[in-house]
Amino acid sequence: MGAYGYFRNTSPRFDALASESILFERAYSPIATTLPSHLSALTATYPNEHGVLANVRAGGKVFTPSETLVSLAAFLEERGYATAAFVSATPLKSWSGIQRGFADYDTPEGMIRQGDQTVDLAIAWLKMHRGEKFFLWVHLFDAHAPYEPREGFDVFSGGPDLDRYMSDREIQETAHTLRGIPNDIRETTDRYDGEILFVDTQLGRMLDALKAEDGDEDVAIVVMGDHGEGMGQHGVLRHGHIWGEQLHVPLLIQVPHEAPRRVSTLMSVVDLFPTLLGLVEVPDEDAYLGNVSGLDVLATDEESSLILGQTSARLINFGVPLTYSLTSGNWRFISSSDGHQKLFDLSTDPHELKDLAASKPEVVTKLQAVLNRQVEMQHARHRELGGAGAGEIDKGMLNDLRALGYVEEP
Repeated sequence: MGAYGYFRNTSPRFDALASESILFERAYSPIATTLPSHLSALTATYPNEHGVLANVRAGGKVFTPSETLVSLAAFLEERGYATAAFVSATPLKSWSGIQRGFADYDTPEGMIRQGDQTVDLAIAWLKMHRGEKFFLWVHLFDAHAPYEPREGFDVFSGGPDLDRYMSDREIQETAHTLRGIPNDIRETTDRYDGEILFVDTQLGRMLDALKAEDGDEDVAIVVMGDHGEGMGQHGVLRHGHIWGEQLHVPLLIQVPHEAPRRVSTLMSVVDLFPTLLGLVEVPDEDAYLGNVSGLDVLATDEESSLILGQTSARLINFGVPLTYSLTSGNWRFISSSDGHQKLFDLSTDPHELKDLAASKPEVVTKLQAVLNRQVEMQHARHRELGGAGAGEIDKGMLNDLRALGYVEEP
């Protein structure tokens, strides 16, 4: 995306909005997986706290809110806001429990629907609720494997800038999916970039509708990615892992009369709504903020920021051990349950290519201790808050999730 320094014009509407907004340069998802990442945003808690660690697991996990663990949607609905969500893919359908608090929750009939259809529905809802207090979530899924850009958006093709991009990140010509399917990285990147351009166009349509219906004075806008995507960096494709390119997300907040700026403070998706509520007034907001783990990063000392990430539980099916990442200042520390540790200095090695773990044992020891404490605190919070309960998933829904690549068992 251009606002983050990408060399292609994949995101003109996002970039224009970013120039008028608070753009967070170092925002990370706690997990590169759709359902748990969105739950972390809405509840301002980490995956280990709300308990959903993948889009689906054997037997299923259904989000169960409690008196102390509620989503922002449920909180706002109770305070008179019209609430609606228009989502585009099976992992976020109502079986997941994430719909609680949304009076209107619209999902595709099939596994997925294209972004223009989702935006059409969201715009229609917006017109019906003109003049009301509202909380509206519009979820787009198009920039996702398999990479098949819509007609008119397959406009990118290789070139020396892409060659330099790959060389800087030591990306090889070919990378394999978890199932061993080879992908030509140049072609894959070209097609993925076309999908981003399509999503950006739909973002533009949504922004135009918001301006037409409500003007510029009364609407706060958030644009967030739930996770990044591997394009062959570290030999990895798609998402679910803990490398920076998979957890780093685009994130901006636009609030009327709030000065636009770029913020380099470390931020988790978990911090999104506590930060937004530091900029806007919502009645009785302390009732929501009193039980969250997220922080208002605009009112937080950057030096105290610790960003935790973890692999999707789904990867265990492929022999990938549970792995955590801890980002603190310019250090990025990776620790796996099988004992492997890696350490990177992001100030000199932003693409995480030079492992310093062997030469910095004192840093490794310190960060491992910090990581252990953070994980222990999250598990304790899960017991305190009450989180995901085991639940049955409809067989047809399970088959849809399997077709999308989220279920491994036969």
